[in-house]
Amino acid sequence: MAKREISHSVVEALNADTSAQYDVQSVLTISTTTQAISVGSDYSYVYILPDNDIYFTWATSASDAINTSNDLFLIGGTNIYILRVPQGIGTSVYLQMQRKGGTDSSVRTSLA
Repeated sequence: MAKREISHSVVEALNADTSAQYDVQSVLTISTTTQAISVGSDYSYVYILPDNDIYFTWATSASDAINTSNDLFLIGGTNIYILRVPQGIGTSVYLQMQRKGGTDSSVRTSLA
């Protein structure tokens, strides 16, 4: 009996995590006003280091979409978070951020 070949879908066969770019962004001061970074479809990851807690969400425009009741947040400090950029929401992708507590946050980001 012939050995059965394992088949993969196109997504499984091309499941590669690569990026030809790595762009360090300017430090942002995140306050009660939502700040947005244009990520677009050129990048797969955002490396982010907030010094205080921040809310974040993904959106298709720079207009405020933060919902402090439902959106996730990152704990500030010395941890570098790696966020995967959602590619299925459109060609214009924005990472939006807003401070969580009463203190502004300095946020360092790199796109890859």
